Amino acid sequence: MLKLANNVKVFIPEADNDGNAVDLSAELNQAVAVIGGSTEFKALGEWVDNNQLYADRIRVVQFNSPQLTAKIKQSLNALVTAIFTKGHQLGVSVEINGTLYILEDVSEVSELF
Repeated sequence: MLKLANNVKVFIPEADNDGNAVDLSAELNQAVAVIGGSTEFKALGEWVDNNQLYADRIRVVQFNSPQLTAKIKQSLNALVTAIFTKGHQLGVSVEINGTLYILEDVSEVSELF
């Protein structure tokens, strides 16, 4: 039996705020290679800002591992940083072991991982 006690979900937008496709395949492939696998599903994220409703098509990528090693944290850090920088996002959601974190700036990524 294999026990994978740590569960990390990264919410990846399919497009940036201007509607351009976001290619994070290199960072995602690196994380999968380090962690050993992932499960992915599509979702619709909705959020309100200044009384305006926004909707984003997202990919939720779930990683499970027995431990969150330094190498795993580094690969997740690179993935989330790329969501901010390549995806031009104002916020990124990451769930770790059932707790949702909404990062509002790329500088917060290093605090999380």
